[in-house]
Amino acid sequence: MQIPYGCFIAVMILAAVFINDSLPRNSRCIVATLFVLPTLAGSFGLNFVPESQRVARLICYYLTGSYNASFVIILSIVTSNVSGHTKKSVTNSMIFLGVCTGNIAGPFFYKSDQAPHYTLGIWSMVVANLIEIGLILFLGVALAWENRRRDHAQNITPGEGDNYMRQLELDRTAFSDLTDKENMNFRYVY
Repeated sequence: MQIPYGCFIAVMILAAVFINDSLPRNSRCIVATLFVLPTLAGSFGLNFVPESQRVARLICYYLTGSYNASFVIILSIVTSNVSGHTKKSVTNSMIFLGVCTGNIAGPFFYKSDQAPHYTLGIWSMVVANLIEIGLILFLGVALAWENRRRDHAQNITPGEGDNYMRQLELDRTAFSDLTDKENMNFRYVY
């Protein structure tokens, strides 16, 4: 019964990558949010679909696998928006520490006395997904705002042809070991 779930996850990850690649630049937060929505729908389904509807509940469970695609996109957002070797290493360590902490804490929301409905566990998924959607959207707005602030500070108008040579000159610091905060030429991807 887990084979279709694994296949669904693989298809969702490939679809997320393909959709993200097909959309204009800086659409990652939108794609990540879109792939959390089926997980949210599946979680609500697990809460409200009657126990007698086993196939429908199984489909709701399978829908929760779309979160993995969102996670992949979120990882790409983080790795693209952190600059500097040390900062990137620490950030990646903190991400995986958070993932491990969540994987340890998550099962404690599924109380054996609530079997087979696990109300607390399923609602914790719903709440976590809603919080995640809010944080992703906030991150997208914050990164877009910071890019506009940096463009304004350097008198750069994105997309204008006469700024092309100036932008090439500013990009020469892209491969130095400066953090994204230190390098004012760095532009965030969202």
